[in-house]
Amino acid sequence: MKGGDYVERESRGIKGTPAVYGVLKSDIMGRVFKFDDKAALPPVSAVYPRARAKTLAVNGYSVYQFAYEGLLLHYQQDGKYKAAIRHYYFQSTFEACEQLSIEKRFDKAAIFIIHYFKDQIIRDLDNRNRKFLLDAIRQTGLIRDDSWRYLAVMEEGFHDPHGDHVKMYVLARENFADFLSYIECNH
Repeated sequence: MKGGDYVERESRGIKGTPAVYGVLKSDIMGRVFKFDDKAALPPVSAVYPRARAKTLAVNGYSVYQFAYEGLLLHYQQDGKYKAAIRHYYFQSTFEACEQLSIEKRFDKAAIFIIHYFKDQIIRDLDNRNRKFLLDAIRQTGLIRDDSWRYLAVMEEGFHDPHGDHVKMYVLARENFADFLSYIECNH
């Protein structure tokens, strides 16, 4: 595209706009894919909403709730895109943890993940990659480890016509059964 062609298309209005957007999109995506999986990525605060966190008091014990906008990605994703998403969940979870006054770290923990879907389309929860959430929580030190010896994990899905989002609850393993009853009664 010559410089004059660009000006001429722009002066004609919307007709030339898709071509210009195509060039811009291609340039931006080319820059994004220059990152390799281990590269330091720029802060994501300007692009993605941050996680929110709060401490719930449920029947005398603490539960830490983390809320993320959107859906968890599928397991089969491109490595560079996956690295950017991993970076988002790690940074967002660390920043959300800073909002909490953490009273207790869990030796044996339970994590309950609820996926909220804006529509009624059938989706398999086992296709959603929860690994980044679990790894981020482990890195915060809130749980001892994410191996089977120290962590129980459960997932559930609900409809929310207001939008896709994910909530994750972190608590002591000994309170997990009581918390599931609480969620069933109060959800």
